[in-house]
Amino acid sequence: MKNPNGVELPAYAKINLYLDVTAREENGYHKIESVMQRVSLCDRVAVSVSREPGRSIFVRCNLPYVPRDARNIAYRAAELFMDAAGVCGSVRITLGKRIPVAGGMAGGSTDAAAVLRALNRLFGYPFGRARLTELACALGSDVPFCLRGGTAVCTGFGEIMSGVRSRTRLCLLIVTGGENVSTPWAFEMLDRYYQNFDARASGPVRLERLTAALCAGDAARAAESMYNVFDPAIFPHRPRAARAKELLLENGALGALMSGSGPTVFGVFPDTGTRFRAGAALLSEGFTVREAYTL
Repeated sequence: MKNPNGVELPAYAKINLYLDVTAREENGYHKIESVMQRVSLCDRVAVSVSREPGRSIFVRCNLPYVPRDARNIAYRAAELFMDAAGVCGSVRITLGKRIPVAGGMAGGSTDAAAVLRALNRLFGYPFGRARLTELACALGSDVPFCLRGGTAVCTGFGEIMSGVRSRTRLCLLIVTGGENVSTPWAFEMLDRYYQNFDARASGPVRLERLTAALCAGDAARAAESMYNVFDPAIFPHRPRAARAKELLLENGALGALMSGSGPTVFGVFPDTGTRFRAGAALLSEGFTVREAYTL
């Protein structure tokens, strides 16, 4: 029997098929231009509520080092929702994490988006998609896309989204090598590398070519058009990520790239057989590999 007071949802990871920084604001925030893509790798997020006076939020996770308090964005998503909806009760969140933590795949952001969707359902849909998106924007730049999913060109600080009618199902290998990256540190490295963008040479003009290839179902051309402005700024400091990209390309990937600010690296493959052989090569060097597809 289904629990009317609980729901379990998949929380899908994202990759950046394209990521450029178009400006650095005086407050230190960066405007981006990105093609974000939902992929099949996901966490499982279970949320239950009990109607009672007062308010409490409890978080459990299969990974012991993941915070259980307001340092966790899923916890903050529950706080924000309950404040906005004016509801009380006890909320219990259980995170079954498979997405790499601090890996550039929006693992925390997608958990937060799942919590917003779950609570909206459990409290009788007080908010439409527009209001939920406003709440998502208040939580972080990746959360609005994680709420939306699919394929989208994201600009501004990530909150301005335009859908792409992708006809391409990309065959992916997602690779981690035991490193991690904090987003503030990554942007600090980016600012140093590009001299705070005062004398930055623009990245390759590939965005239109990429979206056209996705719409045409041309995986090879899409892979050739991928771009991440972070790659040259982060790879010197994360040699395992740099090696992962090198191995992916040496073993048949049509293209390979870091996702977001890294250090997770993904490769696009022409078929599952080539992907399997590449995975074996990476496993032999101690990397963790996960097979996935774009959704």
